[in-house]
Amino acid sequence: MAAAVLLLALNAVGRTVLAYAGTAVLLVLALTAVLALGAAYAPGTAGRTAARRTVHLLLRLAPWYPDRP
Repeated sequence: MAAAVLLLALNAVGRTVLAYAGTAVLLVLALTAVLALGAAYAPGTAGRTAARRTVHLLLRLAPWYPDRP
């Protein structure tokens, strides 16, 4: 994995790809944080449940996250 990142970083196109990948990761993290806050402070039960399920689905993308509802 590290070798692929180093090979990509050697040219301009690779640096652009890495920048877009980093931006996408930050966007997913920001979305997860907003949904977690929505789950914590939603006024109704349905809103809290929907936000909590969405956060769970996003976190399942991480390899370290245990797949428990």
